Amino acid sequence: MPMIWTHILFSEEVIDRTEKIVNFTLDENYLILGAQGDNLLEFTPFWSENKLVSNKTSLELIAKNSEENFIKLIKSTSYTNKKVTSYLIGYITYCFLENGIKEYIDYFIKFTESNKSNVKTAIDTLLMHHYHNLDTRKVPVLKEFKIGLLLNRDIKHTMKIINPYLANNLQKAYLHTLISLRWLFDPVGWKSKLFPSYTPLFDTYLKLNDNHDYLNQNHTIWDEVNNDSRSFVEVYNQAKLEATNFLSHLVTYWEKNDEKSLNTAINLLKDLNKKAN
Repeated sequence: MPMIWTHILFSEEVIDRTEKIVNFTLDENYLILGAQGDNLLEFTPFWSENKLVSNKTSLELIAKNSEENFIKLIKSTSYTNKKVTSYLIGYITYCFLENGIKEYIDYFIKFTESNKSNVKTAIDTLLMHHYHNLDTRKVPVLKEFKIGLLLNRDIKHTMKIINPYLANNLQKAYLHTLISLRWLFDPVGWKSKLFPSYTPLFDTYLKLNDNHDYLNQNHTIWDEVNNDSRSFVEVYNQAKLEATNFLSHLVTYWEKNDEKSLNTAINLLKDLNKKAN
């Protein structure tokens, strides 16, 4: 659901809160890539409106047919395989954030009568501006991707266990994302003027203060069933706590082969998937 900067920020903050992960040297580049999860499919193919993501079923970290797939994934992943572990940890943070704020974003899509991309872009831009003094419209997010052109092949084999669709398209989606991020970056606005159909990824003309209050700082009720009026940051922070809790148990399992920690992690993922359905 969120855009690239938000997922990068979320993954980094979860890592900072998870002491055992901090003590392990992660590959930050693969962490950032994993944190984009299925969103890479939204850029593929970059020239067409018919994206790969439109052919994918709804997100689940545990495969629908059996949770044994997740157990197999964790047990097949070596904690010493830095690139695969970093990607997987990033992907897990992606899942927690996506599920955590889905209803929030759905509300603003209906409320603003806008499309998902515009809402995600607005939140991404405002979040980074208000809380981190970063103008995403001026800073190319492409520079955050420093892996090169070819991804580690072990990641594809690992991810096939729980997300074969993404795994089979990951290399292609990654390359299309790099091209898209370069093409869609328009800090001055000249592309928008030359090409009428051009829509920048980070809109240079987006007003940082408008009537929509995308971050819900005024605490409007967006979930009437649960009377939920939390701001975006509050919902974001709740997802961060859940992701940190899960990863703490997962890393304990990796380090000590502790089956109790693995079972706790699986139960937490069951709760995650219940929320997603």
